[in-house]
Amino acid sequence: MVVLHSTARGTKRAIDEAIYEAGVSNLASVHSDFNEYGFAYDLARLESELPLTAIQNIERRAKDLTGEENAIHSIRQIIVS
Repeated sequence: MVVLHSTARGTKRAIDEAIYEAGVSNLASVHSDFNEYGFAYDLARLESELPLTAIQNIERRAKDLTGEENAIHSIRQIIVS
């Protein structure tokens, strides 16, 4: 899963908590901030695909925690078998 998001405090927390609440294990992840551009990304290797409700939860939590309407810019899941 790849998440492009703002650098506002709380976005990484929203992602991690939504994955945890979905009952999916995060097997490995990388996070990088690009403060000069105002965005960050998370790349996570998950044990299984996140359901749509979990993705919507990421977006809602990030908005609630940061106060930014568009705290999450993009979420993509890439299924590799």
